[in-house]
Amino acid sequence: MGITRSLDGAAAVIAEACQSGRVAPAEIVRAMAGRPRLRHRRSLRPIIEDVAAGSHSLLELRYLRDVERKHALPTGQRQRAVDREFTDVFYAGFELVVELDGQLHLVPRQRWRDLDRDNRATLRTESTLRYGWFDVTGRPCEAAVQVLQVLRRRTPALAAKRCGPTCPVR
Repeated sequence: MGITRSLDGAAAVIAEACQSGRVAPAEIVRAMAGRPRLRHRRSLRPIIEDVAAGSHSLLELRYLRDVERKHALPTGQRQRAVDREFTDVFYAGFELVVELDGQLHLVPRQRWRDLDRDNRATLRTESTLRYGWFDVTGRPCEAAVQVLQVLRRRTPALAAKRCGPTCPVR
């Protein structure tokens, strides 16, 4: 973590290291305890908790923070196993899958796999919404509106909150 200065950079390193199995979140917490001076210490603790709960990338962490939490959406299940694969976010009871497409999804073979996964979700009567980096970081409110529209198909009175005065979430 000493090589990165930004909080997003540190979060990306932590998520990737834990997702790859090189280190466990608890080991990072122990290592942090041994460093009295650590940039972003206060902000890293909840990020490590989110990684331990299943957010496997910076994009997934940003979705959780900027789309789900800032708009008071229900908390989705992270890394739900289905068909020997994992969904990034699943909203149980709403039959909604949210897939977050990072750099790997630029590879054609991965894109075809994603389409097949979406088709299988539809066969299970689940809706799928896909977001990339720009959606989550550049227009999180619009992503929240779309997620909320699907969630409200099952629960029309589902509450959410605007994150600021120009936020379109209602």
